[in-house]
Amino acid sequence: MEPPDIVIKHTFPSVHGFFSCCTIRLKAIYDFLRTKKRLPASFDYSSQFFNYKNEETQDVEELFFVNQKLCDVEISLKEDAVEFNDWISNFNYFEHSKIIDSLFPFINKFFKTSETVDKLLRDFEDENNIDYSKTIAVCYRGNDKSREIPISPYNSFIEKAQEVLNDNPGFRFLLQTDEIEFRDAFIEKFPSNSFYNEKIPAISRDPNMVVHHTLANKDRPMFGIRFLGMVKAMSKCKIILNHTGNVGLWILLYRGSFQGVYQMINNKWINE
Repeated sequence: MEPPDIVIKHTFPSVHGFFSCCTIRLKAIYDFLRTKKRLPASFDYSSQFFNYKNEETQDVEELFFVNQKLCDVEISLKEDAVEFNDWISNFNYFEHSKIIDSLFPFINKFFKTSETVDKLLRDFEDENNIDYSKTIAVCYRGNDKSREIPISPYNSFIEKAQEVLNDNPGFRFLLQTDEIEFRDAFIEKFPSNSFYNEKIPAISRDPNMVVHHTLANKDRPMFGIRFLGMVKAMSKCKIILNHTGNVGLWILLYRGSFQGVYQMINNKWINE
């Protein structure tokens, strides 16, 4: 048997978060097409998503994604396509729009969400009567992310949210954060028009901690499913107040465009 076209090896215990794994996988697929001039047909991703498995050997692929062989999507790259860095998630997305634009088709083929993810997302949408055309997504990633990039103070997001709401009266906020303190501060400011997925855990602010490391093994797969669904939900909102990092990048990738997206980077809001 021939070896797989792509083999990704993470050392156990892996520190990679869900969308860090996705970014590494996306880069491997993109680079394979760029260098081999064809899409990969076989893969070994068994070492990925360690933090989202009941046990090390669990196969979680079908929990998260549709088999790429079932996704009929044509993908091609221009001759001048260039390599991108794994850390593109921590950069200015608008400055790298040429590369990111070329990544959008890969999402529909290799990262199409499973029916399990989509079913739980539909339930969340129904429970909260979500009208995406009148919803503003707010994504604040704190805790250990502060060891990679500057993390903005809460007021930077709250003040921007108020500014956007002033221009869009009647909109609601869909909030996603890993910090309890930010969630509480935001809800206090917008108590009647903000909501979040109560089934996705957050933790008290700690620069040395990440949410998925606090979960029991049995809870990790469902956390990954719900978290993936929440990123997809945020990508569908009319306006997005986005952080900088892998979660922020994948909100943009699932959206498939830069329209209506504001990115907080280096304590500044950018949207062009």
